[in-house]
Amino acid sequence: MGLLIYNKMNNINNPLIAKYKFSTVQKGTNSLEYSRIVKIKTIPFEEKDIFAFQLLCEKYNCKNAQDSLFSKQIGSVFSNVIVLANANGEIVNYFSHKQIQKKWQIVKKSLLNDYNSYNMYDFIQKTDTFLNNRKAVISFLASDKMYGLFFNKQWKTINAIANENNKNLQEITLSNLPEYLFIFQGTLVKEITKQTPNHLYKMLCLGII
Repeated sequence: MGLLIYNKMNNINNPLIAKYKFSTVQKGTNSLEYSRIVKIKTIPFEEKDIFAFQLLCEKYNCKNAQDSLFSKQIGSVFSNVIVLANANGEIVNYFSHKQIQKKWQIVKKSLLNDYNSYNMYDFIQKTDTFLNNRKAVISFLASDKMYGLFFNKQWKTINAIANENNKNLQEITLSNLPEYLFIFQGTLVKEITKQTPNHLYKMLCLGII
């Protein structure tokens, strides 16, 4: 079963918690696959048509051993974030800026100790600039490789379709977004996938807690 985000927004003060698996597969000869187990929890927030969510990453896995440690270090910066989304499912802000900055300082120190190269110094400088740009961080959190499948800006549309059909298990596609596939059980989202020429993105609900 999926999280009741699409048809239970009016009852958002009753916390809803579910676990999801987010996975990304980079296609091609040098294929790369990584996944995250994330607990998503609604948080009471008193502003009309704006909803708060805690995104807590509990586990990270990368099938490429060489990239695993580095990716985990970078991923840990965003392991616990609170975001705000509108009724369409678009991230509009986040609350965790100072926490993210503090975690980045720890990770940055570790990276400087472990890697001594121009590329690493360049990466750190660019990351410093990126993390000081709130709009850039919002775009990153809303990207496909992070939480773009959950916060997909289509909540109202797919909720209306799911409620109209209300089948035990149904697949939903949108003519304006043919690369997406939404799978529902009744009115509950179970799985979302997105295919691009170079990547496969997938979000699977592991259950309500």
